[in-house]
Amino acid sequence: MPETIAVMPPWSFLSNHGAVLILIASQPQITAVEIGSQLGITERPVRRIISELGTAGYPRRRREGRVNRYDVNPSLLLPGPVLKNMAVGDLLGILRSISGLPSGSQPEVDLKNSRSNSPNFRPVESTWPTESQLSVEPRLNGTDSLTGTS
Repeated sequence: MPETIAVMPPWSFLSNHGAVLILIASQPQITAVEIGSQLGITERPVRRIISELGTAGYPRRRREGRVNRYDVNPSLLLPGPVLKNMAVGDLLGILRSISGLPSGSQPEVDLKNSRSNSPNFRPVESTWPTESQLSVEPRLNGTDSLTGTS
């Protein structure tokens, strides 16, 4: 029988970046204030994290009326040495299957451009940047090499 822990430790298995990505994947219209409230951090670091995740290509933000809606690119690989061969969609699928996280509204994945071997992915035309486009460093003149914006 597994041992039960009476008090949860003060640390987390997920970084704030991972937790923010999971929240926006499961609740596509969640606000930065709501994310901060759930994570116990203020709105400002949440917005910074969303910006950093967006720069890396993980979520895509679009305006729907007065709110933002996020779509997470499930084919991108997770950063870091331990899970580097796992796609974001694989991790989200595992978390959904064991925790009951809502699925949100995620785009389909193009298997030709995905390094994921998950049987849950269905091939469709991808509108996400390719991995080579995402790996380009920002230009020295201050513009982002992927979007061409400053």
